[in-house]
Amino acid sequence: MMQSLVLSCALFQAFCLITADHSLIYDGIISVLLKKIWELEQRDLELYRKLDELDLIKERLDDAQSRLANMQELEYRLLKAEERIRILNNRWDNNDAGCRVNKSDTETLFDTKRTNDNIDIDSADSANLRRAVSKRKALQGEMSEKLATLKSFKIRTDKADAAHTKAIRTASARRVAFSVRFSSSEVLLHPGHPLVFDLVEINQGNGYENVSGFFTCPISGAYFFYTNVLTVGPTSNRVGTEIVLDGVGKAKTLVSNPDIFDQGSAVVITHCGAGHKVWIRTTVGSITYGAAYTSFSGFLISEDADAMFISR
Repeated sequence: MMQSLVLSCALFQAFCLITADHSLIYDGIISVLLKKIWELEQRDLELYRKLDELDLIKERLDDAQSRLANMQELEYRLLKAEERIRILNNRWDNNDAGCRVNKSDTETLFDTKRTNDNIDIDSADSANLRRAVSKRKALQGEMSEKLATLKSFKIRTDKADAAHTKAIRTASARRVAFSVRFSSSEVLLHPGHPLVFDLVEINQGNGYENVSGFFTCPISGAYFFYTNVLTVGPTSNRVGTEIVLDGVGKAKTLVSNPDIFDQGSAVVITHCGAGHKVWIRTTVGSITYGAAYTSFSGFLISEDADAMFISR
């Protein structure tokens, strides 16, 4: 019995070391991915800032175009007024008897004067405005190119973000480990049948089924499996089990002590293909002590290079 306890402690320490190594690897992967996601978020903020600057430039350009349209309207009105004045001057020079400066002609002269005044006042502004509009158009073209570049970059960052998210989910999905036991203290055994452990402590990868007692390997690779069994003492002093892989016994326990409680354990490290089933089968005995004294556990040590994960 002492040898069995020493073996159980050693195996538990090995299990903790293996699990710790895997946890460090997964934590390192997740830390790198979280850093990449933070960098993508910072680039998104820079993109939004550039878009705000483009909106401000567009507003200024629209205002400049509006002022230019007003200047063009003033220039058009000036040309019309000058044409009217030429007509009046020609009539006056020819001493046309029918030529009279009517109310409409007077209004035209006043309108011409107002137009000239406006043109004189805004002539410098018009030149500056034209230069500003030309500069804004060039800047708008440059900003359009930058915007296209930023949009292309945003598409690439979105794809990278999606790839990183998928990588995190894949890394999480490929963690395979389970540990199960009985919820009751005394469990009836049926030789040749699987032990159905109904209380699931952990089931990463969803490989274990507490209805059938079978563990279905979700991914091909090297696995570690362990079981321990406790007898009920004088009332049932002989209990035997074995770890079975697709019907083939891999490791066995046999506990036979007529006087006291005794416990046996078995370990197997083996290769399993995706879809292969592993369970604990009774070989000898009619009753065992359940609770935490009889259990079944296992985990994936390393997956095959070309392993395909089975979603369950």
